[in-house]
Amino acid sequence: MITSEMIKNRGRVLIIEPGRLHPAVSLTRSAGGTYMDNNSVIQVAATNSPRFDYDGAGNYLGLLIEESRTNLIKQSQALSTTPWTNSNITTTSNAATYAGVPYWSLAKTTTGNGANLVQASIFSAVNGTILTLTFACRAGNSSQLGFGLYGSSTTWGGSTGTTVAIVSGPGTVTQVASNIGQCNVTGLSTSVDTIITMTRTYTTTETAHLYFYPDTFASVTSGASNLVTRVQVEAGLFQTSYIPTTTATVTRTADLVAINTPSQIGYNQNAGTVICTASTVYGNPNSAGLFCAGLTARHMYVNGTSLLIYNGTNSTGQTIPIGTTFKAAVSYGTNLEMSINGLTANVAGTTTTLSATALYIGRIATGGNLFNGHIARLVYEPFQRSAANLPKTSV
Repeated sequence: MITSEMIKNRGRVLIIEPGRLHPAVSLTRSAGGTYMDNNSVIQVAATNSPRFDYDGAGNYLGLLIEESRTNLIKQSQALSTTPWTNSNITTTSNAATYAGVPYWSLAKTTTGNGANLVQASIFSAVNGTILTLTFACRAGNSSQLGFGLYGSSTTWGGSTGTTVAIVSGPGTVTQVASNIGQCNVTGLSTSVDTIITMTRTYTTTETAHLYFYPDTFASVTSGASNLVTRVQVEAGLFQTSYIPTTTATVTRTADLVAINTPSQIGYNQNAGTVICTASTVYGNPNSAGLFCAGLTARHMYVNGTSLLIYNGTNSTGQTIPIGTTFKAAVSYGTNLEMSINGLTANVAGTTTTLSATALYIGRIATGGNLFNGHIARLVYEPFQRSAANLPKTSV
């Protein structure tokens, strides 16, 4: 027996699914971009090619969509090459790799403290500049490493303005006394990668420098060593995907994804349902689009820790988990309906039309407000589901 629900599902369109975009989807990125494949190796996607990303354990994350960023570090994976300079250390290549990127061994050659590897003058900061450092490291014969973002005027900075965290891997990170731009990591492994990210907010006009200290700044142990690679410093509040560099800084342009002809997916401005699995991996986005037709037709967008649907007048939303995958569905027509991980919300009695000359994925409209995260699956249906019939756990 053919039911009405079966007839409706015949209009279901899979826009994003693992390893595939619907033919109506346009993706532009005027430069290459990296992603991690299912073998946990960093790969470079060609210009205008999608980046289907995986984590370090080979788990599928989704289509990676990011804003434009520049790696301010030169020779990001060749740490013995100019403009890197060292003081009382040796820098040599190592057979170990992080996601296919070779490590470099940093080893002290003195019993004095302060032995370092530095890349100077990486950026001309002003009051309010936020720089984010990300790198991979392991223990050599020492399980601790010092590092930091320095300022030519304020040195390591004041009492506030820096955050530091381990993204993945073993270890503990701490700031050095009140020198908030200088940090240490302890508990490193010789075989398991540790990925560290830190941000520093500069408070005056000055030049920024990046330092690494084998076995920490205070070490007096000659021969103490650590492994470091995949070095990136970018202007912004959070880390993004790795941008390899050689003799010059490199900019990865934004991932701009859209359906320029909505009729190609049978788009219905008077009633529809959008279902997705996604994750915001880079903090709390501010009015960042997931699936939108413009400022007054936002089928699904994120603001802070909430996912919302908005028709220009009315909206409804629910809290989403930041940094983990969430599964959401929204519908529009006689009203606005939403389900996030099984929790539902609605605005009853609101007749809603979401007209569209184009549909934007991972952004609100033609400009910014990018999602900066992963969309694992995205489905469109040209009819409205009731709240009770919205998918609760998966697409």
